[in-house]
Amino acid sequence: MADFKNILVGVDLSRGDWLASADGDTPSHHACDEAIALATAAKAHSDTDTKVHFLAALDLDERTKRLLSEASDDEKTVLSRAEEALKLQAQDASRQGVTAESSVELGSPRTVLVDRAASAGHDLVLIGSRGHGLLSGMLLGSTSIALLSHCTVPVWVVKPSSTTTPKKILVSTDFSPVCNELFDYGLSLAKLFDAELHVTHVVEEASRPFLQFSQIAEDSIQQAHEHAMTDARTKLNALSARAEAAQLSKPLVVHLADGVPSNVVADQTRVLNIDLLLMGTVAWEGVPGMIVGSTAHKMLAMLECSLFTVRPPKK
Repeated sequence: MADFKNILVGVDLSRGDWLASADGDTPSHHACDEAIALATAAKAHSDTDTKVHFLAALDLDERTKRLLSEASDDEKTVLSRAEEALKLQAQDASRQGVTAESSVELGSPRTVLVDRAASAGHDLVLIGSRGHGLLSGMLLGSTSIALLSHCTVPVWVVKPSSTTTPKKILVSTDFSPVCNELFDYGLSLAKLFDAELHVTHVVEEASRPFLQFSQIAEDSIQQAHEHAMTDARTKLNALSARAEAAQLSKPLVVHLADGVPSNVVADQTRVLNIDLLLMGTVAWEGVPGMIVGSTAHKMLAMLECSLFTVRPPKK
């Protein structure tokens, strides 16, 4: 199963609400709390420590940089306030028994976070999400899109909620290699958080409208669909065996449906009260990294839970 030993948290200081929010109720605070909860759980299940690094990237335009360079005291104040804000977060994590550090870098958040994740050996990046839907605010922004599309390690987009530990986790699979990896992450997270793990597969019939112009008989189309359902049941049974071998505290819950994957999976997250959805960034579009493809875009707009993604390796 997957390990979480070196976690990176992207902290958004650009709006100023980090310092203004006394109760810590900002998207970035929620991401920090989730990282601390994950590190605490990982430490309890392992003999080795889990480190958390809080990182803020200050993207200053050229005019601002020029003004600050002309007033070195002001530049020091901008950086020192940002560093102090993150240092307090690291100290809070340390008080909770988590090994933590923090840093502030100048540059584009998307570039800084992607580069840092790759160069510093991080195995997970967490960021916060603004708004009620994951396409509101940060996820719609270029930083999140860049992370989901280009980050070489898993990305967890945290949606503010009443709990920092997911109780119900759903893995959406198309049985591809990246989804096989996702299922391992699902098993690990379910074990760490003592959560109920669900897995779902949707057999899509989206090609049916195009087949009406062909000479393929309706019976043949139906047979192909039934074959796909049978094949999916066999593969889901194999996942159930893996979950049983992992000795989860709660049995794996399996879902098999047909329809439009984006609609079905989004509905399942609501009906089942899912806290965290795991999905690959291919997102049924067939193009690695195209998280903003039409199907994925539509689905993300409907999501109300947190999202954990893994990008397939470039070919």
